[in-house]
Amino acid sequence: MPPKKQAEKEPSGKKAEKDENVAAGIIYDYLLKQNRPYNANDICTNLHEQVGKAALVKALTILVTENKIKEKTYGKQKIYFVDQSGFAKSDPAELSKMDEEIDGLKRKADELVASNEAVDKELKALESEPGTDEAKREIAILLEENARLKEKLQRLQSSEALISPAERDRIFKQYESNVKEWKRRKRMATEITDAILDNFPKSKKLLFEEIGLVPDEEANVDIKSF
Repeated sequence: MPPKKQAEKEPSGKKAEKDENVAAGIIYDYLLKQNRPYNANDICTNLHEQVGKAALVKALTILVTENKIKEKTYGKQKIYFVDQSGFAKSDPAELSKMDEEIDGLKRKADELVASNEAVDKELKALESEPGTDEAKREIAILLEENARLKEKLQRLQSSEALISPAERDRIFKQYESNVKEWKRRKRMATEITDAILDNFPKSKKLLFEEIGLVPDEEANVDIKSF
């Protein structure tokens, strides 16, 4: 059998050129999509090393030469971005509409922030409220207190004797004795002040003020009502 012909190998120069064109295509598509400036390191990182650093540098040079992208130097750093002449100029009316939409989105964002703050505040208030177990204990205490007060109210409404007859008689006798003593002392005070006023150069009111005596009238008390 005649020997098989070996497949012809592609010249290394053409293969390298093909690889550079592929890399250039990947980089251009990325810069076109992002439409913002990047340096070579950022492009390599953002492409997750789909293109090696050496191939990336050559591809950028090709794209700059073909005027597909622009190169700007800032100090020791070079940045690359898509040629903006290929983009259509924005209509002023369209820009104004976009500004209105942005303002609307900002207002909506502010409303959402305010709503979120209100929800957070309400949540904190709810978290400060007693839990289920604590609430049950408080309810049990209140029910017990309510039952006690209800029983007391029923006793008062039914006119049950809350004190013994002997205690009630003792209180009434003490009351009568106190009122009797009060009348006796009032009579003595009146006789003494009347005697003083006979030779006192000032009024009765000034006399009471000097000796610190308060009449029943000023204290809104009527001894006849006791």
